[in-house]
Amino acid sequence: MVDEASMASRQARLQRLKTKMNQSLSANRQDIVEEQVAQRERSQKRSVGQARKLAKAERLLDERDLREAGKDVERHRAMNYSIEENEAWEAKLEDKEVSRDKGAIAWKDTLEHVSLLEREHSLCITYDNPRVMIDVAAAAEHVLGKEVDALYSPQQMHASNGKQLQERHRDLVLCLVRILRPAYHKHLLCDATTYPVMVVHNPIWVECVQDALCGVLLGNLRVPSVCFVDSHTLALLSVGRYTGLVVDCGYWETVVLPVYAGRPLHSCLTTTPRAGRRLESVVKALVQTISAQVSTAVIQRITTEAVYVNGRIPMNDSHFPDPMDLDQIRNIYSDTDAQSITIETEDAPITIPGWMRTAACEVLFDQGNEDEVGVLECARQSVAKLPLDTRKEILDAVLLMGGTSMLPNFASRFEAQWNTSYTNKPSDSLKAGASPICVLNVADVENVRMPPIPADVLAWTGGSIAATIGLSGTERVSRADWRSN
Repeated sequence: MVDEASMASRQARLQRLKTKMNQSLSANRQDIVEEQVAQRERSQKRSVGQARKLAKAERLLDERDLREAGKDVERHRAMNYSIEENEAWEAKLEDKEVSRDKGAIAWKDTLEHVSLLEREHSLCITYDNPRVMIDVAAAAEHVLGKEVDALYSPQQMHASNGKQLQERHRDLVLCLVRILRPAYHKHLLCDATTYPVMVVHNPIWVECVQDALCGVLLGNLRVPSVCFVDSHTLALLSVGRYTGLVVDCGYWETVVLPVYAGRPLHSCLTTTPRAGRRLESVVKALVQTISAQVSTAVIQRITTEAVYVNGRIPMNDSHFPDPMDLDQIRNIYSDTDAQSITIETEDAPITIPGWMRTAACEVLFDQGNEDEVGVLECARQSVAKLPLDTRKEILDAVLLMGGTSMLPNFASRFEAQWNTSYTNKPSDSLKAGASPICVLNVADVENVRMPPIPADVLAWTGGSIAATIGLSGTERVSRADWRSN
């Protein structure tokens, strides 16, 4: 009996100990959970984003309680605002509206700031001309060990298999490394990891070139960030404008892009292969009719030194005749007053007739065909895509850029032929979206100062100004973002 009573008491005491232990364990677990919840709430309150989310959740719960109580939520919210908070909110809305009108970059304020600095004669920007011009084609030939026309061309995207595309991309990256790294060490004389980079690019460049540049600049040279800005917008900035029609007549092609309030209108972009390369091919065809063997270097000399645009508009300018039909071209352009010029070469001097000097440039101004329109028609097609209420303001500032546009009389011929076609055929011009234009490159335009910057470095000058005063493009890639992607 004693043993049974002792055993029962022991079991009862053991049961009480187990119950107490379970209660203590449950209390300890509850304390740990409460401590974790409190710590999480404290960390969330310290975080600005989490605190904003908590405040929003509490506000939504309060609004739900007010609606259930039948009270006006908007009135209750307005009663809690102070006068200072209301004024701050109205100022914020006003700033938001102003920034929406100005765009990503306050171009108007920036241009006013630059004009003020110019008036004070304290603008410490050395943007007259680039200090160094690098021949990328020659550099690519040195790296790859073969002759290339350019560092990159659209034809490089056409390959029979993926391996060939990879090899071309590898060659492009290798050339960029061999070009950009010496540019820092020999010319810029600075650490690449210190300064961000602004890349001025053509509006129609392909994405693979951008990826290659990002890989070289951010991966190899380890620059902090890279921003990409199209050349047409920066060219307008260099002449103190933020609205206008920019015609980039370079070597490979002519690209026309309207810019309105600092925003490039890519939906109105038009292109044509009538540019420096097409002009060079016409000059070559014409010169070969009087001299059979002419080198490429001589053709380039003739194009840059002897050729110029006829200021008078031909009567029949619809289509440029066949360059091989020498008699027809001579009959059409024989009324020119241009003098013959002699080009000295290694073999023998070549005499270029006056009519041939002006006839070659007519390929840029004729109407063209469906495959390749003229420069003027390309600009008309771009203007025809513009909204009606923006055309007059954009056409009041037409800017010509690119090396081909530096031909003598190019700007004046462009303006005169456009305005003549508008005057003679107003119905056709209206269909094409045309109206009288004002070319900024023409020196004798009333109330318009001719840009002192050469047309071939307008984009570079705009990039120099933008970098100096701290502007950057909307398309910006930092090194951290590039590594994460």
